[in-house]
Formats: sequence, structure tokens, C-alpha cells
Amino acid sequence: MRAILSIGKLLATVSCFFAAFQNTAVGRQSDSGSGGGDSVHRRCAPPNYGYTQEMTRLNNIILSHKFIDITIPGARFKVPYGYVTAHPGPTAVDCRNYWDNFRFSFWWPDKSSTDHTGDENFFNKPNKNSPKSSPARSIVHVSRIEYVDINQKNPKLVLPRQQMANIERYMSHLKLSDHEIYGLREYKSEIPGYQFIYYETPTSLRNDFDMVLKCRSKTAEWKCQGSAYLPTEKLTFDIDFLDELLPDAVKILSHCRDALKSWSLSDRD
Repeated sequence: MRAILSIGKLLATVSCFFAAFQNTAVGRQSDSGSGGGDSVHRRCAPPNYGYTQEMTRLNNIILSHKFIDITIPGARFKVPYGYVTAHPGPTAVDCRNYWDNFRFSFWWPDKSSTDHTGDENFFNKPNKNSPKSSPARSIVHVSRIEYVDINQKNPKLVLPRQQMANIERYMSHLKLSDHEIYGLREYKSEIPGYQFIYYETPTSLRNDFDMVLKCRSKTAEWKCQGSAYLPTEKLTFDIDFLDELLPDAVKILSHCRDALKSWSLSDRD
């Protein structure tokens, strides 16, 4: 039985290597007629999120030097493979992925890529390839990244500052603190025992980014979740991280902006 399992693992490994090599070869052929390495026009096959944890680890090793070319409505990105959440496997490299939006994640504070399988509640579980996790080191999730031009009519768009205004309007028990906390405006409830605290970026930062966060108070481990808008890049996204990282919230948001800027491609065709 043990021998059969070993043969199965070997076949799975060979299959994974072959798929990655085949995709790379096809990608090179597509590049040769497109006028540049950033102009891969072949459309990718649908991503495969059904890999086992072992296959996911193998894909991460094989494809660690690769990028995923992602086109969303209005924008295009070339993202290092290890950062794209729920790593989609070899069918997503050396070709063009056309998605409605995309997600990425990273370890904080070292900003390194992750190798998990995309569990939204997975923030700081260590694995054998990563340094041992601690409360000060965990995973930040950035999801539903979309290009939005606020100068165009978009009835579905609600900027973070508008979200906070709506929250204040319907939750009159929230009161703005007298001073900023961690570089953010803090809203606490006057109701005893109310579990949530809200934060938003001050006016002085809104030319760079706009964010609203909802964090749970008085808990040993809980996440902050919110939404952000980058006015220069015209990008919106959701963000989640453990509340223990709240002191670094502005730095985390700044890193998200820098990463998206560095991955952005001017060629969207």
C-alpha cells in the first residue's frame, strides 16, 4: 500500500511539472509574435482551485518565478505567482487571465508572499516553509480589487468616506474620539458592551488613499475588515487582517498601494 501511495505521489508530481512546462512553452510561442514579454495575448484556461495541499505546494515551488497576467475591466496587472490568493496553478501563467476582480495576500510585516490555499479565515497559521507565526506576524488579505473611475456615473460605488457617513447616520451611538489613533479617526460606541470600533483615514491622507475599518474590541483574536479606495490608481478593494495589526494599518494600506502600482501594466490591450 505504501508503495502504491508513493507511485501516486510521483505521478502527480510528474503531471504537475509537465503542465507547468507545457504552459511555459505555449506562452513563449505566444510572446514571440506579440512584440514583447508583457504582451501575452493567449487567453488562459479557467483557473483550477481544486488542487490538494500537496499539489499546491508543488505548484508554488515550480511556479515561484512566474507572474500571473491579470486583466480586469479597466486595468491590467502582472502579479508574482505567490501573491495571488488561492494560487490557481499552471494554467494561469504565460497567458492572459480575464477576471472581474482579483485577490492577493502577503505576510506582514515582512511583506513576503504566502503559500496557503486561500481560506479567508486563514491569517497566521504557520507552515513548514514559513517562519513560525506570532501575534505580530500574520497574513493580510486584499480582495475584490476593481478599477473604478469616480468621474463616471456608477450607482454601485460607495467610497469609504461615504460608507462611514452612512454608518454615523444610522448608528448615532457612535462618537468620534477627540484624537487620532494610529493615524486614523476612531469612532467608539456610547452603548456599554458594544463590540465594534470603526476607523477611517483622516482628510490629510485621502489624496493617497481612503479607508474605513470595522474592528472588534475586547477580544483576544479577531479581524479588522474594511474597504479602501486609491484615487490616483482608481482602484477599490476590501481588506482583512487581525486586529493586532491595527497599529500598522496605515503602513499596510500604503504597501497595498505600492504593490498594486508596481504590478500595474500600461498595456491593457
